[in-house]
Amino acid sequence: MSKSLMFSVAYLVFSLPLWANEPSALLKTYVGLHKALAEDKVTEAQTLASKAHTQLVTFLKSTSSPSEALKKMRDGAEQISQSKTDLDTRKAFGLYSEGAVGFVKANEKLKTHWELFYCPMVPKGTFGYWVQPQGESLLNPYYGAKMLTCGVKRPW
Repeated sequence: MSKSLMFSVAYLVFSLPLWANEPSALLKTYVGLHKALAEDKVTEAQTLASKAHTQLVTFLKSTSSPSEALKKMRDGAEQISQSKTDLDTRKAFGLYSEGAVGFVKANEKLKTHWELFYCPMVPKGTFGYWVQPQGESLLNPYYGAKMLTCGVKRPW
């Protein structure tokens, strides 16, 4: 077995149980970005997206079979970090969030620590779902203060 394959297997074996008990670094950055948008701190969200993009690029290079969910998170983070307007930032969050939802959804243990929400007011063509740590008050990242509590909890 090659060293890189052994490293990847060891990383997954030892990391997955940690993800079940607390959010991974990728999801911690997601939460920070989500909260920044809910609080209308777009510049902060763009800075966090740049950090997330770097994390995701590094992680995806280290794995031999990257998931589509993480690729969407990477692409969404890049779009957010390069966005020019508030509207573009929030629209790009849809792609980033689509990846995060897929990432959590693919892991039964993670789902027990995260809740899924949906905003019915997002523009057509924008992914209107997001995840939040279980038990936290609903905060809408797509509209921020304008519609901070607009959203519906959805089952996994």
